[in-house]
Amino acid sequence: MDSIRIPEELYDQVRTHLFGASRERFAFMLAERSRSAGGWVLLVRDVLLIPDEEVDQSGYEATLSTSGVLLAVNAAAQSRRVLIEAHAHMGTRPRFSMTDEAGLKGIVPYMLSSLPSRPYVATVFAGEEVYGRLYEMHGDPRDISSIVVVGERLVQLVSQGGPKPADRSRYVRQEILISAQDQKRISRLTIGLVGAGGTGSICAMQLAYLGFRRFVVIDDQRVERSNLNRTMTAVPGQEGQFKSTLAEEAITRIAPDACVEVFREELRSRVVLDRLKGVDVLLGLGDNDGVRLILNELALAYAIPYIDLGTGLPNDKGKLLGAGGQVAVVLPGGACLLCMRLIDLEEAGHALGDKFQQAWARNRGYTGQGAGGDPSVVPLNGEIVSAAIIELIMLVTGQRKVARLLRLDVLGSCEPLPGQYLRPIRVQQREDCVHCPLAWSGEASGIERYAVPASEATP
Repeated sequence: MDSIRIPEELYDQVRTHLFGASRERFAFMLAERSRSAGGWVLLVRDVLLIPDEEVDQSGYEATLSTSGVLLAVNAAAQSRRVLIEAHAHMGTRPRFSMTDEAGLKGIVPYMLSSLPSRPYVATVFAGEEVYGRLYEMHGDPRDISSIVVVGERLVQLVSQGGPKPADRSRYVRQEILISAQDQKRISRLTIGLVGAGGTGSICAMQLAYLGFRRFVVIDDQRVERSNLNRTMTAVPGQEGQFKSTLAEEAITRIAPDACVEVFREELRSRVVLDRLKGVDVLLGLGDNDGVRLILNELALAYAIPYIDLGTGLPNDKGKLLGAGGQVAVVLPGGACLLCMRLIDLEEAGHALGDKFQQAWARNRGYTGQGAGGDPSVVPLNGEIVSAAIIELIMLVTGQRKVARLLRLDVLGSCEPLPGQYLRPIRVQQREDCVHCPLAWSGEASGIERYAVPASEATP
């Protein structure tokens, strides 16, 4: 699967140029490239808007002049980036015309030979969607599976996939919040669920009910007896089964047409880190700051919106001191988890240590987890998950701006009235943050340094 991620401001430049005249126009996007699960992740970092005088117009058809082609090739060669050609058609369903196809037969071999060791991509814009095709020196061309605009909103532009017209009646009662167009878009987004236990199981089911259809589920743990009070995908008798497998089964019961990739491995498995580069949204459903540290870096580096959530029942020798949780949303260009001071680096260090270090830390109380794990209850998990999914809906629909940090206090101990309090918290980037400069850096971030040897990964 291949994907393209475009910063909102660069997408606006390209779209305004392509649709800003009555004649056909061309533009090129220049992207950094990374590999993910055998496909390409292309991070657009610049655009080249081709002047009208470099386009040869003949009737309703237009072709790029030789000098226009050279402008693009030279820009890609100097920057060492991938070229993504863009032009626009009338109508609402983007596809290449016969003239486009004929032109591609000539231009693609030239582009691939002029810019070796990298793919070439051609796209066509129409209406609110984009169709893209990727070419390589060897192998057949293939359709781009995801083209997203990343900014205050996350907009899936890719034109293929989505619910069939007959499925619309299933979602009619949520159209006031999620329009029919947004319903198509969410069905084409790939969601990375890191964790399939207490919060992860609820999250998987809610997303499936809403109409999300592409999932990558990561969890190396099996169900234990003590998990049955809150893992909504598990029932008595399923102890010992993988949580990720149960999440897959629950999703496909709700949505038989869903595509679910399951990894029964820990986050630091090289294959898992590689696959997560290619998802469109990350949901962090783990229970330690080591996971948060890695996901925070990965999300920033590969321009993936990241929603982290957690719950807690702090206590002192059995006496309840509080009950609540938080939802944090990390978007490129905004505050990250380090900026929000939501990662304890010492705890993260213990969590990312080897198995002996982790056991040592648990025995001495450094991680906050006892033998049976931290206290947890299903309604608290459900409330936090629902708050997180609402923010995801806001991100993809634009009904309002996303709340970057929400805090839940279900005891309301310091409040004038008894009750539950869910409040947005104002956050801002820290100038000294070491993670924020990684935004859109891709391979240069070195995220693979967190990978553990295969012998240490969960079998």
